[in-house]
Amino acid sequence: TLDIPYSDGQVLKSNDQGASWTVIQNGLPEGRTILALDLNSSSDSRTIFAAVHRNGVYRSNDAGQTWVAKNEGLGANATYVWDLVIDPANTSTLYLGLNTVSGEETGGIYKSVDSGDSWTLLDGVPTWDVLDLAIDSDNSGTVYAGVTNSFAWSEEGGLYQTVDGGSTW
Repeated sequence: TLDIPYSDGQVLKSNDQGASWTVIQNGLPEGRTILALDLNSSSDSRTIFAAVHRNGVYRSNDAGQTWVAKNEGLGANATYVWDLVIDPANTSTLYLGLNTVSGEETGGIYKSVDSGDSWTLLDGVPTWDVLDLAIDSDNSGTVYAGVTNSFAWSEEGGLYQTVDGGSTW
């Protein structure tokens, strides 16, 4: 996962391990962007997901040349996307962390089992700010979530863990 703080919608690509970069697409909206790459997809048609804060989730199936919004099931909460991870053992499974706005409980963790075509809010985690998500590389059913009740000043929260893909936390 690559965190691109408040990008202007551009995606850059390097074919020489970062020595030089080329803009490959300007189609994403502006906002804090998290990119997640499906490393099992072929490099010429790499599947890339982008969680763009204030705009939602986008998927590219052509290495970033074009993007399609993938927000079904998120509703108005799509604007609060904050973190996104892909299950390395099953790349059609994704977890999405949302944050909150002014004390409203718009945060939480959503899961997709169809490559982002639809999303379901998971129970068991407070609908607060989800600042970070991580999947255990040895057991992809184990997911960790860093959660706080206030992005600006945390009074509650902590590290949440599921060992069953999000059914219980």
